[in-house]
Amino acid sequence: MRYIISASRSASRAIFPVAMALTPAVFAGMFFLSGSALAATAVAVAYASVILGEKIG
Repeated sequence: MRYIISASRSASRAIFPVAMALTPAVFAGMFFLSGSALAATAVAVAYASVILGEKIG
C-alpha cells in the first residue's frame, strides 16, 4: 500500500507543474475564442505576474 501512495504522490508532483504551465493557454484560449482579446491578454499578464512573484518571493 505504501508504494501505491508513493507512486501517487510522485505522479501528482509531475502533473502539477504541467497543469500550471498549461493554465494561461487554457484561459487565454477560452477568452480569445469567446471574442475578447483584451480579456485573454489580461489573463496572460495576471498569470505572468503571479509566476514572477513566485520566482522572486
